[in-house]
Amino acid sequence: MTHKNEQQLVKIIKYFPSVLITFLGIVTIVFLFVEEQRIFEQEKKSVQREFLSQNKIHIKNHIENLHLYIQNKQKTTEIKLKNLLKSSMDNAYNIAMSLYENNQDKTDEEIKKIIKDALRQIRFNEGRGYFFIHDKNTYSSAMHPIMPRLEGKNSYNVKDAKGVYILREMHNILKEKDASFYQWYWYKPGNQKKQYKKIGYIKNFKPFNWFIATGEYVEDFEKHIQKDVLAHIKTLRDDDNRYTFVFNYDGTFLSHINEALVGENVFETTILMQNNLIFKKMINLAKNNADYLSYIQKVKPGTNNSEEKTSYVKGVKDWNWIIGTGFYQDDMNILVDERRERLRDSFSKYTGNILVISTIITFVLLLISIYFSKVVQSKFANYRKEIMSKIQENKRQVELLSQQAKMAAMGEMIGNIAHQWRQPLSTITVAATGIKIQKEMNILSDEHFINSVDAINNSAQHLSSTIDDFKNFFSDDKEKAIFRVDEAISATLKLTNAQFGNKEIEIVEQTSPLAIFNLKNEFIQVIMNILTNSKDELIKLPKQRHRAIFIDVFKKDKSVCIQIKDTAGGIPNKIIRRIFEPYFTTKHKAQGTGIGLYMSQEIISKHMKGTLSVDNHLFEYKNQKCKGAIFTIMLPINGDN
Repeated sequence: MTHKNEQQLVKIIKYFPSVLITFLGIVTIVFLFVEEQRIFEQEKKSVQREFLSQNKIHIKNHIENLHLYIQNKQKTTEIKLKNLLKSSMDNAYNIAMSLYENNQDKTDEEIKKIIKDALRQIRFNEGRGYFFIHDKNTYSSAMHPIMPRLEGKNSYNVKDAKGVYILREMHNILKEKDASFYQWYWYKPGNQKKQYKKIGYIKNFKPFNWFIATGEYVEDFEKHIQKDVLAHIKTLRDDDNRYTFVFNYDGTFLSHINEALVGENVFETTILMQNNLIFKKMINLAKNNADYLSYIQKVKPGTNNSEEKTSYVKGVKDWNWIIGTGFYQDDMNILVDERRERLRDSFSKYTGNILVISTIITFVLLLISIYFSKVVQSKFANYRKEIMSKIQENKRQVELLSQQAKMAAMGEMIGNIAHQWRQPLSTITVAATGIKIQKEMNILSDEHFINSVDAINNSAQHLSSTIDDFKNFFSDDKEKAIFRVDEAISATLKLTNAQFGNKEIEIVEQTSPLAIFNLKNEFIQVIMNILTNSKDELIKLPKQRHRAIFIDVFKKDKSVCIQIKDTAGGIPNKIIRRIFEPYFTTKHKAQGTGIGLYMSQEIISKHMKGTLSVDNHLFEYKNQKCKGAIFTIMLPINGDN
């Protein structure tokens, strides 16, 4: 049968290329002559559609992404302000406490003056931020750098715009907490007509029964955020003709490619007044969320010509902004002309040469295929022998790698045996020595004798159990059987507990009693390889960092999923896709062979019909941000694909 198939393949190699090339040449020539004009028209329409569609999608995505960026800035404004206030307060508090502690040789009044003079000069948030001190004993201001007239005056009855007794609330809050954020409404310096929302941070200063406070108007901080956003928008340029523009609902430009227009009003600036109707439409569209708008741009940047332009504009709520960008449709005509020229050249060259080329190719391929068919026929027998030889060689190499991986695991196991046997052997030695000494001194009681013998027997049973555990691991049983995944993992941890206990590595299990039909010992070897790799990386961490390995087992569709992750920092991106290669290792040659993970993937994919993959994972554990590698094993429940 094999010989017959080879003869058929030789015939296909001999005749098929020539027949195929001849047929395709004829069909191509006929098709080109008939379809040339129609294809060109379709191509032209296609270019127009693609240009409009792609550019619309591009400008929309650009503005929508920018809008998301701005929304994120808006949402995090108060969070950033609070963080800044707390950080500034911590610095001021530390200064005050340091001055207090370093001036104990002075009177309280002298120390108070030193602290107030120091904090009075501190400014932050571009000079807007300052600190004031309140005396909790007298309900009066102890220091206020902006309004020194308030110092010494009672503020018990001071209310904000909403009628809230500000200082009373601050006092009550600081009775329960040592520090807290606080929100109130207050006048801006130089403006006594309107009170604005202000966020502050207050903190007790216990030595003098003071509290130190600071705050910032949300509106002022938001303007600072807006400046950052506009600076970011200024960098968003695709090319000389595509840019992002921003103006507010009043028509004032906040950002534009033409710097001279920034700050100008579109309804008052001569160069822009001719587009008043367009700007009004943009404002209406932005107030209703977002949309496209096509119009004639009176002056195209770089050309000073009037061109048709399509823009996408979107409103930014709360800030009353319109953000937008667009493209000029005259660029589409350039693409159409370029495509027309390319098509003409392509058609003329192709139709002129296709017949000659196809004839030459057919003849050459016919000669080559006849020769090649003879060569292939003579090579088949040799290839068959070489393939069989390679198969046998690969089989021996896989067996050798498997044995090397087993021997590497055996080295780890010997260390575990030594550790696990120390305690039982010590118990046996102590019990036996105690019996001998008490017998020689004639003070051996029956109770002590029985207890000592029991201790010796229990320790011996433990040693026997340990031998059984390691003997089962190194058995050559290759038959598939039903076993519970959680029990196999427990057996693995029992074999390796010495490695992790000595290194202060925490094992966190979240398993389910799921059974599969597969190779138990091979599965244990894979789990052990992954755990050993995690252990080797975890011991590199400083002791103050969490050293932990998490093992999760759960059912997913018709498979069992085993996930093992650690807190060792993850695998560098440049090598993560190579860790399953044979002999690839980042360890010193005395610490690793580079075959453990390779053999693990071989076992899972080829012998257990599953998959093994790895990725990096960010998570939080015990209030600490962690990063580590996560190995995922997927195994079929019934042992088949």
